[in-house]
Amino acid sequence: MAVARNPKGLTPKQALFVQEYLVDLNGTQAAIRAGYSARTARGIACEHLTKPNIAKAVQAGFAIRAQKVTKKATLENVVEELTTLGFSSMRDFVRWGPKGIRLRPSGNLGEKARCVKEVSQTKFKGETTVTFKLHDKVGALDKLGRHLGMYAESDGRTLAQGAIALDLFRRMMDDAQNGKTSANGHGRAAIEGD
Repeated sequence: MAVARNPKGLTPKQALFVQEYLVDLNGTQAAIRAGYSARTARGIACEHLTKPNIAKAVQAGFAIRAQKVTKKATLENVVEELTTLGFSSMRDFVRWGPKGIRLRPSGNLGEKARCVKEVSQTKFKGETTVTFKLHDKVGALDKLGRHLGMYAESDGRTLAQGAIALDLFRRMMDDAQNGKTSANGHGRAAIEGD
């Protein structure tokens, strides 16, 4: 009895393997979830991943995933996120003083909530402990600084050019907040040496 094939030239079980492989990139587990025996799953996975039609289907799945990611992961969005993380302040989230520490309600944080890495609360023997962590501010600033050319890099940019880029970036962010565009109308300022 011949097995019905889907339009990609895969059996339904092979197509399910591809779908499951794209979940976590674990071939053995994908084979098991696709219905292959746990005893033979590792060998089946190796065999499947070397078949041209299955490899092509996996690559097509990666391409679809990449298209979805690149819709959100634009340079502008990444720089905006790094800026939000890098210039976050604990004062945006926590108030402290003689009467103790108070977290601001999460509903009042708006876009700044993206900076929060962890909030947890534990109670033990009548004591309550709250843990509050922000994402890596220094790491975000370092990545942003590298993007802006603030470090001497192999591409020839200098610290001075980075400072100029940072100044232009700040002006662009200020203009964007005020509804303006940059001088060249495209949201990108030219830096000497570009």
